[in-house]
Amino acid sequence: MPVQIFSAFHNNSEYSPMYFRFEDGNHGIQMVEIKQILNYKEFYLRNIKFIRYLCKAQILNQETTLELIYNVSKHTWKMFDIQE
Repeated sequence: MPVQIFSAFHNNSEYSPMYFRFEDGNHGIQMVEIKQILNYKEFYLRNIKFIRYLCKAQILNQETTLELIYNVSKHTWKMFDIQE
């Protein structure tokens, strides 16, 4: 699911997602605060750089662990693997 991310940029040129928003099933916009980044990892797929963030967040009053994937070349984010 594509998401819009609000992130912090650090002095060492790294960035961390802080909030994201997405459209729910009722076509409403949900704003979600990322409570904790558990880890992150850079990887390449077909010579395209991605960054994977494993995060904890609270979505619709339920704490979940989720994956946010950043496509560095397209500057796009997607949310995957929502786990309760």
